[in-house]
Amino acid sequence: MASLEEKLDLFAKAITSDAEADSRAILEEVRRERETSLSSAENEALNEAYQYIKNKVASLHTENSRRVSRKMMECKRALYARREELAREILRDVTARVVEYTKTPAYAKQLKTLMTNAFSVFKGLPTTISLRAEDMSLVPSLIEAAKGQSVTFEQGHFQLGGLIAECRERQQQINQTFDANLDEWKTRFFVELNMPAGKIQSA
Repeated sequence: MASLEEKLDLFAKAITSDAEADSRAILEEVRRERETSLSSAENEALNEAYQYIKNKVASLHTENSRRVSRKMMECKRALYARREELAREILRDVTARVVEYTKTPAYAKQLKTLMTNAFSVFKGLPTTISLRAEDMSLVPSLIEAAKGQSVTFEQGHFQLGGLIAECRERQQQINQTFDANLDEWKTRFFVELNMPAGKIQSA
């Protein structure tokens, strides 16, 4: 039979053993809580990093989109400006060619043809022919080409050439001026280029 001293010793060991077990259990719980805490902190840090990266990527995407849009607008403006410049150059060239043509014998011949064509339309009725100021010197040759047709001549308000034939008895007018033809051509030309003709005309 164990002595009292032995029983006390066994009891003390049991208490110590239980205390050690409790201590280990407490330490294990503290470790788990610490790991959980660390894991939560890591997750929070990762979430913050993810959100930062996500926001940064979105910001870069927005900035790149704006930069691309600005560049596209710059290119469009440059293209439109160059297209307008080319249109002006073409109009200047066409106008210059018309002016040069009106200085040739072929132009005087064309005026006679335009006039006699108008006589045919008006069926011999009295006709008024309007010419630009520079072409009034051609009236004598035009009268000769009229061959007895009742015709009068007056100065018109156009610049490039051609003529306007008018039969006041029939209240009918035929505009065969180069100015009108050029305006019509410019309208078609700018429609094809998808440009406002008035903007170039006024330039």
